[in-house]
Amino acid sequence: MKKRILAILLAALMLLLCSCDMLGQKDDESDASEAESSEVAGGSSDAESNDDSSDVSDGDESGDKESTVTPLFWKATDAEGNVLWLFGSIHAGYDGYYPLPDKVLEAYNGSDALAVEADIIAFEKDLEAAYKAMMPLIYTDGTKISDHISAELYDRAVAAMKDTGMYMSMYDMYKPAVWMSLIESACIEGAGLDTEKGIDRFFLKDAKKNDKKIVEIESAAEQYEMLGGFSDELQELLLEDAVTSHEDKSDVEGLKELADAWGKGDEATLNEMVLLPEDEEIDALTQEYWKAMMTDRNNGMVEYCKDAIGSGDEVFVVVGLAHFLGEDGIVNQLREAGYTVEEID
Repeated sequence: MKKRILAILLAALMLLLCSCDMLGQKDDESDASEAESSEVAGGSSDAESNDDSSDVSDGDESGDKESTVTPLFWKATDAEGNVLWLFGSIHAGYDGYYPLPDKVLEAYNGSDALAVEADIIAFEKDLEAAYKAMMPLIYTDGTKISDHISAELYDRAVAAMKDTGMYMSMYDMYKPAVWMSLIESACIEGAGLDTEKGIDRFFLKDAKKNDKKIVEIESAAEQYEMLGGFSDELQELLLEDAVTSHEDKSDVEGLKELADAWGKGDEATLNEMVLLPEDEEIDALTQEYWKAMMTDRNNGMVEYCKDAIGSGDEVFVVVGLAHFLGEDGIVNQLREAGYTVEEID
């Protein structure tokens, strides 16, 4: 299960991490490690607010360079000729992803609006909203994470968190999904990926700079509620997977392979990494995970796409690439609904 969920975890991971940092700033504990963590989180937030267009300008300055990536990109058209652009995001990236291909940027610049899973930049700047959104991921009944997972896994998870320099006692009140995401953040850094270079963040910064309309298909709060709603059994499984991956370092190599496949538009490799195998029996916990993270969300995104293309506006849709792939992915569902969806070479 681990290798296939690495890509899907990125969809929620980027949002969850910024929320954890901001919630840490509101905590009253005063030990040195927590104070230092809060200072770092605050510094990151200030840098974000003072330099919203840094990545965009980097891309502009490299305009004379040819793009070296060929990510997957589609154009959907309805019977009346209305157009919708579909671009699969990876929520943490490399400098080498930029500049993006001309055809991608031309489609974006010519669009009327940008549609994303969630406006993560606006969310990061609203500490109160972030605090409220995190509540589904906090135990409010007086229990701690050690009451919901095995003692053996708790000890291993603490060791992994300490190994990455992220452990704070305040995290004991958080559900395993938070611990999983914090551990995976170290994997992202180890793979050389940077959340500031994420594709959705790149377009959000430009849209804000140029006053392009931004539409949230979902919201950060909805994603957190989904993660917090996972059963104890599934949360424990996901945390165990993250801890095991950290221990054997397989997560770093998996993310490197994923990031490389995204840049090449290697659909075969991406399908193998992020989709469930058709020829294997899927256990109940994996089904619970897949339904919440992919099937239900894909269906909601497809309904948005239908409404957007029917509005007559030309919308540039940027959501996690995994949501476009497979039989229940956005691309196939739109085709089955009668829309013409062509991959842009």
